[in-house]
Amino acid sequence: MGGCTYFPFLPRMGFFGGGVVSILLWGLIIAGVIYLVMRLTRLSGSNRNTPQRDTTDSLEIAKQRYAKGEITQEEYTQMKKVLLQ
Repeated sequence: MGGCTYFPFLPRMGFFGGGVVSILLWGLIIAGVIYLVMRLTRLSGSNRNTPQRDTTDSLEIAKQRYAKGEITQEEYTQMKKVLLQ
C-alpha cells in the first residue's frame, strides 16, 4: 500500500481521495505562509511610522492647549523642545 507522493502517511486513493486531500493540504500550507507574510509586513510597516506620528500628534495637542490658553508660552516652548529631541 503506497502513500501519496507529497504526504507518504496518507493512503493512495486516486484523484478523488488522496489527490484532493493533497491539494487541500498544500492549499492550507500556502494560505498559512501567505497569511504569516502579510501579518509580518503589516506589523513592520505600522511600527516604522509610530514615533513620528506620536511626535506630530503631541505637538498638535500642545499647540491646541497653547491656543486655548491652558499653558503659557514658556511651557509650550519647553514641550516643543522636548518633543522634537
